[in-house]
Amino acid sequence: MVFSSHITSIGSWVEAVDTAAAQQPPTQYRRSESIRDGVKTAVDYVEDPEKGRCKVTTTYKVVTKTVPKCVAERRSWRKFGGLLLWGGIEGVEK
Repeated sequence: MVFSSHITSIGSWVEAVDTAAAQQPPTQYRRSESIRDGVKTAVDYVEDPEKGRCKVTTTYKVVTKTVPKCVAERRSWRKFGGLLLWGGIEGVEK
């Protein structure tokens, strides 16, 4: 039962995450991106008070697909149903 008393002393996991996020200072970063030969390279320079300045390089392979005309047309349709309720999509009217 020691475990259950420990959980109640922490409280909700949401509160624990919020307090942990509030204790960390915001990190500042700068990003630069380039695309060459179908490979996208993103370079982030992150400044962290504890670690100093770090360089994070991420590479992505850019793939371009050709889709049938009917599929391309369908993608331009107005969204409906649950997507409208969530409201997290840019360019979609409620």
